[in-house]
Amino acid sequence: MPEIKKIPAPWSLKGYGYIVMFKAEPQWLLENGFIDADMLERYVPSIGSAMVVNYESSSAGPYGELLFIPGKFSFPSGERYSISKIYVSSRESVTNGQDNWGIPKELAEFDFTAQTASQEHIRITLPDGGDLIADIHLSHKSWGVPVTTALLPEKFRTVAQYWEDQLFYTAPSAKSKIKFAKLKQGEFNQGLFPDLNGVKILSVLKAEAMQMQFPLPQVEAS
Repeated sequence: MPEIKKIPAPWSLKGYGYIVMFKAEPQWLLENGFIDADMLERYVPSIGSAMVVNYESSSAGPYGELLFIPGKFSFPSGERYSISKIYVSSRESVTNGQDNWGIPKELAEFDFTAQTASQEHIRITLPDGGDLIADIHLSHKSWGVPVTTALLPEKFRTVAQYWEDQLFYTAPSAKSKIKFAKLKQGEFNQGLFPDLNGVKILSVLKAEAMQMQFPLPQVEAS
C-alpha cells in the first residue's frame, strides 16, 4: 500500500452537502450514538446533527464524508460538540484527519448520484464492496440564501475530540448557499452508523457552493 502523505492543517475544502438537525432521547443516543464509554457521562442533552458531504476539492483531494454528532459534551473549556462516528472515502483524509484534529475517521466508499435537478441518491458502503453503511434519498428546494459562520462566536462552532491521550479543539469556518431539503428515505446499518429513523428530525438543509476552512487546532494533554 502506498505511503499516506502527511497534509498538515490548515485545510481548505469546497463542495456541497446535507445537514440533518435532530433531537433524540438521551438514552437512545447513549445506546445507539457510538459514544465512547469514557464520554457517556459527559453528554449534555442537546440538538444533534448528521452530515453527508461531497468535497469536490480539498487540501487532501476530493472525498465523500458521512458524520454523526450526538450533541454537546462537557469538556474542560465548557460544552462543545463532538463527532462520535465519521466515514470518509480517502485514506489521506482518514490518516490526516486523525493526526491533525483527532477526528476518528474511518474508510468507506461513497456513490453520489443525482437523480433529478432537485433529488439525489447517496450510498455509502464499507470498502471493497463491503456492508452497507447508509442508503439515503434526499431532495431540496430550488432557491437558497447565502450563509456564513463568520457571525458566530468561535465557541459555538468549536468541535472537541479526544484522540490518543490528547484533546483537540477545532473551530472550522464555512460559507455557502443554504437550501431547505428533505430526507425522503434513509436506510442505515445500525451496527455501523446511527439509524436516523430513530430520531426526531427537526430540519434538513442543503449547503451548496460550500467553502470550508479547517484551521490549526488547539491541542491539550488529556
